[in-house]
Amino acid sequence: MKTILLICTVFLFLTGSSVARVTPSFVVPAELPEAGLRIVVPARSREEPLPPLERRLYRLQQGERTWTEERYDPREIWLRSQILGQWRDQHENRVRVLQPHYRLPRFAAAAVQRSAYDEKVREMPRMESPTSDDVLAWLEDYLQEEPGRVNPIRHISRPLQAAAEIEASSSRRLVYVLRVASARAGLREVSDYFIVDIQLAPDADVARTRQSFEQRFLRALDVFAPERSTEPGVSGVRETGAAESASLARSRAEAHASVANLREWQSVDIGDYVLLSDQRRGAQQLIRDLERTLEPMRDAFTDMIPPPRPIQAVGIIRVFADQEEYMRYVGQEFAWSAGIWSESRGELVIRPVDGATYQQARERILSTIYHEAFHQYLSLATEPLRVCVWFNEGHAVLFEKSRLRRNDITFEEHPAHAERATDMPLSQLFALDYNSFYHTNDGRRRQHYATAWGFVYYLRRSAAADPQFVFAEFLDRYMKELADTGSGPKAMERILSYYDMDALEADFHAFWDSPRRRRAALRAP
Repeated sequence: MKTILLICTVFLFLTGSSVARVTPSFVVPAELPEAGLRIVVPARSREEPLPPLERRLYRLQQGERTWTEERYDPREIWLRSQILGQWRDQHENRVRVLQPHYRLPRFAAAAVQRSAYDEKVREMPRMESPTSDDVLAWLEDYLQEEPGRVNPIRHISRPLQAAAEIEASSSRRLVYVLRVASARAGLREVSDYFIVDIQLAPDADVARTRQSFEQRFLRALDVFAPERSTEPGVSGVRETGAAESASLARSRAEAHASVANLREWQSVDIGDYVLLSDQRRGAQQLIRDLERTLEPMRDAFTDMIPPPRPIQAVGIIRVFADQEEYMRYVGQEFAWSAGIWSESRGELVIRPVDGATYQQARERILSTIYHEAFHQYLSLATEPLRVCVWFNEGHAVLFEKSRLRRNDITFEEHPAHAERATDMPLSQLFALDYNSFYHTNDGRRRQHYATAWGFVYYLRRSAAADPQFVFAEFLDRYMKELADTGSGPKAMERILSYYDMDALEADFHAFWDSPRRRRAALRAP
């Protein structure tokens, strides 16, 4: 009997310890400078940046006129304007702090243009002095359900004027409304409302979380003069120039605002780009490297593939310091990648490099940025058209292995890809779509990259080395056919009808088998 009691006691102790480890405890100081709020967040949690808005391209037609429009989910725009910051720990407990500014705008369509959203918001009333009913109505927009019972919290002290827990339908979710004496303009008689939304992991203890929040978070809460003098609710920009310029300025401002309340993150303007990063080791050196190389690299993209019209978009580059953060951000589908260009969100996302010297990590990150920056450029330059995947990835790897010397770009061979560039027939390469190129096993995916790069390198460098190169116009002609047909595969059908494929395949192999031709390609300007 004693043995059984001892085993039960040990089991309960271990189980309790496990629950305690998973349960968030509010102990780490944090600041929300744009709201003027000091709080504490759970131990071992990390700031979680919000991704850029997801863009949806619509191709519209009215009579003979066709055009494209960028549209967005209005709820996603609205949430970004209300969320001040969020944190997540290794157990998937998430804490989000919001400040209500206006109700969720209603639209008949599921996706709207930014101009339509901004116009609607300008006409909406602000929640500057909301009533309890106003806050509950906002919560219904946010929770997408009718808020449950309101449970006031007692024993509060300034600057906290009132607090209440709002019951949600999920037992794993704690939602709080806080009324706080504002520090805006030093007037503490003005009140601000904040919402704290806590979503708990399955094994976390709800009662312990509630106790930690009410005893630690609420007592630690303090205010200071906010750094932003304007309300973040409206996403518009002063109409001082053309619509494209306003769009450019807005996208730049939103990129900076996305990390404004995150202590570990910084945002830096670098020409046509905005760098967002939570890296500390080598961060300033990375900024200097990109300031030196990004604009010349963009010029090289433009020289090689001229855009049909000027590009009016800020390039967002997000560099993570933590592997798990990167994988969570890009999702399981791209967990294998060193970096991705997210076309729908207009963002380059770069994975950190572990297990390498500082110099190796720096070179790998720069190479990945050059690779993904080409994808970004090509997307912006050819939008709404989509080039074939071999063209896209072949050029991206070409620039990944480029070097910048005194603003001159030189192209190097990719040793691993060069060894297997001709192991795959070109006819198979041309038949690949985006899904079949990427979503296969690692060996095949590496082969796809090798042949795509090998073919583009062969065409570009052979043309540079030999003015009489018979296939010199292949890539430029493809881009002309793309513009004419509006389809990557249709452009490919046309281009292949112009050339003898057997001769192309034979010369491709002959190039990679010829040390003389490869040396000439490396020396060519």
